[in-house]
Amino acid sequence: MKIKDITDVIERFAPLGWQESYDNAGLIVGRSEDEVRKALLAVDVTEEVLDEAEAEGCDLVITHHPIVFHALKRFNSADPVQRCVERAIRSRIALYACHTNLDSAPGGMSWRLADMLGVGNLQLLQPASSEPGVGFGVVGELPEAVIDGVKFVGDEVLARADNRPLSEEDIRACFAKVDGLPFEVHFGDIEVEGSPYLGMAKLNAFRRAAYEKYLDGVTDKHRSLPEGGPAIPAPIRGKNGKTAVICTSLCGVDADIGILKPANYAGDLFTLVGGFTGEKYLYLPPFLSGEDIGIIRPSLPLFDGIFCEGIYGVALARGLGLPLFAGVGFNAANTFAAAFLAENARYYCISKELTASESYGLCAENAFSLACGGIKLMDLIYCPFGKSCRTCDRRGGYTLTDEAGRKFPLRRYEIASCRFEIYNCANLLCGAAAGLLADFTVTGDLSADLGDGTALREALGAVTRGHSVKSVL
Repeated sequence: MKIKDITDVIERFAPLGWQESYDNAGLIVGRSEDEVRKALLAVDVTEEVLDEAEAEGCDLVITHHPIVFHALKRFNSADPVQRCVERAIRSRIALYACHTNLDSAPGGMSWRLADMLGVGNLQLLQPASSEPGVGFGVVGELPEAVIDGVKFVGDEVLARADNRPLSEEDIRACFAKVDGLPFEVHFGDIEVEGSPYLGMAKLNAFRRAAYEKYLDGVTDKHRSLPEGGPAIPAPIRGKNGKTAVICTSLCGVDADIGILKPANYAGDLFTLVGGFTGEKYLYLPPFLSGEDIGIIRPSLPLFDGIFCEGIYGVALARGLGLPLFAGVGFNAANTFAAAFLAENARYYCISKELTASESYGLCAENAFSLACGGIKLMDLIYCPFGKSCRTCDRRGGYTLTDEAGRKFPLRRYEIASCRFEIYNCANLLCGAAAGLLADFTVTGDLSADLGDGTALREALGAVTRGHSVKSVL
C-alpha cells in the first residue's frame, strides 16, 4: 500500500482545501508514492512518538497537529522540530497531519466529541464560507421555558434522538402537570427544532425546576409593601447545634433541652424531671382555663420556661413571667414571623410546612426544626367518648382508623379534665435545617438513637419526610 492510498481516504473525508490559511495539513515528510507497511497515530510528532514508530517498524506517522507550521530556514538540530524532521527523513518515516481540515469537516472532531457527550440539535459555531456544513465547532441546545415572562433554561443538554424525538404533545402532557401548585397552565407557542431527545425523568425535573423558579418570581413580586408600611426583615442567619426532645418523662432523656408533656399535670412532676441536667420546659397546651393554670402553677419552679404551640404562648409566658419556647404551631414560615419569635421567645421552631432549603433563611442561633418523631395534627376540643366516663377506660392512648385503614394515635392526658390530641399515622424523620427538635410523646423516648439514623428509622417504623423535600405548595 502506498502513502497516497491512505491519504486519499483521509482527504475524501477532510479535504486539504478546508484547512485554515495558517495551517500546514497534509504530507509534510515523505513522498506519496512511497510504500507503507505500518502506520502510527498520534496527536503530535515528538521524539517519543518517533521512538515508538521506529520500535514498531512504522513507515508513516499520522498526527492531528503538523510538526511544521512555518518554513524552516535551517536544519541543525537546534530545537525539537528540527530534530524530529531530520530523524524522520533519516529513518524514512513519512509524516502526515490532518488538522483544521478535520476540525472543519462535517462529522469531524467537534461533531464526534458532541456525539460522545450526547449533545444533540447541533449547529455550527463558526460556519465556513466555502461549503455548507463546513466550519469550526458545534453547539448544542438546552431546554428553555418562558412562563409569564419568567425565563428558565435547563441544565440538561438536549441529545439527538435515535428513534422517537421529543414532540410538542410530550411537552404539553408534561407541563400540564402542576404537582398541586396553585395555578392553571395555558400554552402559548411550543417550538421543537430538529430531533431533540430528553428522557421523561429529565423532562419532569426540568418542569419542576421551571415551575419553582416561576413561583419564586411570583412570590418575590408580591413581597413589596405599601409606602410607609413595615419593612421586610432581612433573612436571619445563624446556627444552632442543640437538640430538644418532647417526652412524657425526662428521666433518661439525652438532649440539651427537655420538654415535658406529662400524662397528668396534677401529678408529681418532679419525679418526671429528676436527673435531667439540661434546660427544662413544660409543655402547655392551648385552651387552658383558669382552673388548669391553677393546677399547673405550683410545678412551674421546676422548669426554665414553657413550651407552647400557638400565639397564646406569648401572652401566657408574659403572664407567668417565664421564657417561651415557641413550637411548630406558631407556623413561622416567613421572616416576619421568625423575626417576631426571635425577639419574643428564647427558642422558636420553624414551620414544618417548609422545605429544608426554604427554612435556611429563617435559621438563627435559637431556631429549631421538627425533624423526628410524632407529628401532632390537632387538639380535640371535645371528648370522643361524649364526656361519659362510664364508656372510657381512661387509657393513655387509643387508635383512630380511617377509611383507608391508616391508624392515627389518639393520646389522652389530664389537667382539670381529660384532653385529647391526635398524631399523624406516620412518624417524621428528615434532616434538620436548624437545631433538631424531636417529638417522642407517642413513640416513647428514642433520644439515645438520635445519632444513629438506621436504629432511629427502625424504631420509628413507618416514616415520612414531611415537607422537608417537597414544599406544601
